[in-house]
Amino acid sequence: MRPLIASLLVICAAVVAFPGCDDDCDDGTCVCAEGSSCEFECEEPPCHVDCKGNNDSCTGACGNGECACGSGSNCDFRCATGPCHVDCAGDNAECSGTCENGTCNCGPDSHCDFVCADNNCHTHCEAGATCTLSCPDNSPGSQGCIIDTCAAGATTICADGTIVCGVACPS
Repeated sequence: MRPLIASLLVICAAVVAFPGCDDDCDDGTCVCAEGSSCEFECEEPPCHVDCKGNNDSCTGACGNGECACGSGSNCDFRCATGPCHVDCAGDNAECSGTCENGTCNCGPDSHCDFVCADNNCHTHCEAGATCTLSCPDNSPGSQGCIIDTCAAGATTICADGTIVCGVACPS
């Protein structure tokens, strides 16, 4: 009876540790179910991360793929190897990510902090969203290091090399 109880406890602990997370990400998509908190790594691209929505914390690395942050989620994405695209769907209190040879999109009513790793990115900041963009070699405003769409109006290039849309420069 004791071995059976011990086995059940181990299984329950594994399910509780990462409920709603599919951690087999190699050559595929890592999925964080709605309402779950997840952390993913990319060991063998292509890797995609799909946080379905209302995720308190969803972090991961994309490789030759897309990281998607569902509505109402808090996400943080890295780029293991490009191209990498980041899509923050909307109503994201915090969504950050690194794009490389790709697109960073900040959906409506979100706050997004993006990094363009290679000066070859397109960045869009939709209605009600606030965005920051950092680029390598402090090259704000150069080709590939601009916010292409800023629904809040004009972008600002800050003293620290960050470009902002709809929000004040970092202090």
